Amino acid sequence: MRFQLVLIAAFISLVLVLPSWAKPEKVRSIKCWYFEQHNKFVGPYQIYACSSGVKIIAEKSKWIDIAKAPAWNLYFLNPNSHAYCTYDLKSWRGNHLMGIVSSIPKDAKLLQTSESEKICGLNCSKFTIEGKNAVRGQIDKNDIWLNSSFALPPQVISVVSGNCGLPKLPAFPMKVYSHLHETAGKVALVTTVVKQTTVPTDFFGLPPGFKRLDSGEEVLFGGFNGIFSDIIKNENKGL
Repeated sequence: MRFQLVLIAAFISLVLVLPSWAKPEKVRSIKCWYFEQHNKFVGPYQIYACSSGVKIIAEKSKWIDIAKAPAWNLYFLNPNSHAYCTYDLKSWRGNHLMGIVSSIPKDAKLLQTSESEKICGLNCSKFTIEGKNAVRGQIDKNDIWLNSSFALPPQVISVVSGNCGLPKLPAFPMKVYSHLHETAGKVALVTTVVKQTTVPTDFFGLPPGFKRLDSGEEVLFGGFNGIFSDIIKNENKGL
């Protein structure tokens, strides 16, 4: 027994004098919200969001959006071509592809209704928003269900809203019902998973090995054909 105590004491002494590089490095992590959403026009993607950053990853790696505090500059990446560009979030107008689909202006006003719906077990308030298409002269309208319980900063909400072609919203969009061209309407966006998770502290940083380009069009071009094909397929089959 005495011999065992001597061995334990010797082991503790050895650990205490080990150089820092020889000790196991503690991996730092932060808590964040994790969402899975399905967009009728661009397919499924995942969202990681917290008070200090947001990252949106297309399921088939077509593009990635990243923004983090304190600067909140938006990085738009194409992981296939390893290219990216950056935007000042104040001047960013949203996802390029969804901007083509939606004709609702970015400054359109939301109107809250008295209706609500539970989505992923969370109570969501229904809002409506509409805009006139300047080319067709027709009215496009969206019904949007929002949830404000995630305590996310407005910069995160702005990125998430822009990614799905919506104006800046006051809370997190959980579902969108789109009445394009005054049609009966279809589900354009739905949230299927909401949970809390942890990610490394550098998760919201720009990954190494990416080349900076001047515009989002240049970045998108590397994977444009595949994305365009997915939009056509999703439009034809619906959700």
